[in-house]
Amino acid sequence: MNRKIEKEGEMEFRLWRWATYRPHEELAGLKAQVRAEVVSLRALEREVILQHFWEDLTIPEIAHCMGLSEKSVGKLLEMGLSTLKRRLAQA
Repeated sequence: MNRKIEKEGEMEFRLWRWATYRPHEELAGLKAQVRAEVVSLRALEREVILQHFWEDLTIPEIAHCMGLSEKSVGKLLEMGLSTLKRRLAQA
């Protein structure tokens, strides 16, 4: 299920898209690389990304679970994804 991430500017970004342009044999290595980069994120960014992409929670649901504002969760998600995108592009 594709879900748009809504924040101040429009942004649609899903982790799986990084894998869609690569040949099948490279996917295992890419998955391991994405996993390693997610683990290396700051704790709050990692938690928000895992809850959003792996547990399929919405920003309001994550905010409620973590006791944060929706704006804070959106910013953490944006920063975490930006970091992942930058790191994976360098690899």
